[in-house]
Amino acid sequence: MKRPVDHLACCTVWGAALFTLSACIELSEDAPANTTPLINTLPEHHCSHTVLGNYQFEDGLSYFGENNWIEYIPGTLPIIIGAPHGGELTPDEVPVFNDGLARDGGSQEYARAVAQSLYNLTGRYPHLIINHLARNRLNLNRAPEDDNQESALAMVAWGEFHQFIDQAKNWVEQACEKGLYFDFHTNGHEHGYVELGYLLTRDELNLSDSQINLLSDTSIHHLANQDDHTLAEIVHGEFSLGEIMNEQYNVLTIPNATNIPFQHDYFTGGYNTRTHGSVDGEVIDAIQIESHFNYVNSGESTRLEYSLKLSQAIFQYVEHWYDFDLQNL
Repeated sequence: MKRPVDHLACCTVWGAALFTLSACIELSEDAPANTTPLINTLPEHHCSHTVLGNYQFEDGLSYFGENNWIEYIPGTLPIIIGAPHGGELTPDEVPVFNDGLARDGGSQEYARAVAQSLYNLTGRYPHLIINHLARNRLNLNRAPEDDNQESALAMVAWGEFHQFIDQAKNWVEQACEKGLYFDFHTNGHEHGYVELGYLLTRDELNLSDSQINLLSDTSIHHLANQDDHTLAEIVHGEFSLGEIMNEQYNVLTIPNATNIPFQHDYFTGGYNTRTHGSVDGEVIDAIQIESHFNYVNSGESTRLEYSLKLSQAIFQYVEHWYDFDLQNL
């Protein structure tokens, strides 16, 4: 039986202790949902939900790493969400290595809210991986040797976070053959836009469509390499994630179909988007979502409203580009 995210039982992967998770956020199941297909086509792709022999997790349960700093909630959707910079724990045994690194305020909260909303829309959970350590103690969007400390305990948590993502990717690849990883962050740039990162720089996104279509160093390379669409269509076309959010949900985004070229500050995507996307030939694509503070740190009601919009946009985007019927997998 599937359980709403806010009533999850929780367990530790390396221990036997069970306890109740109280930090989860639930969106109302009565909230209006837009599940209208972007175009009137029948989905062609389905997932196999046969339990995999080497998959040790049950969907809807929270699993924790060795020190309860990394949390994994497995799902059965071809969607994976990571929240690497939303932690608040400051244990004495993990010293500060960079006091200039601040928490992505609201990122853990909106990750949970989006996961809950996707469950409300589909009856299935996305995979959700959350870091609970403060960012000034562990930077999970960098390689261990790059902007990280030498604390052995911190490096254990670093490994757990990325191993949980790998396990989620393994399930998605084996069950669904393709899917999408989202790396959730927040940004405070003056422009107020949600920034969608595909490992393409601002200068690259400002190129002509024909030039964009020649680019291959992108976290959605697997999707862009299909024969029936182009990279330019995916990143700023009529059915791009940015355009869905902008046109259908009135959320300011870059890039989208109407704001190319742009000169705003822009995060292209980091270590996680490169490592867990398809730039090197994998079948799981990745998009970094830098939600603006205005949407996720202006009160709970604003954050939940934005999270519902984002989840519906993700729902439509995945159904359109990946040929899934997420309500009937």
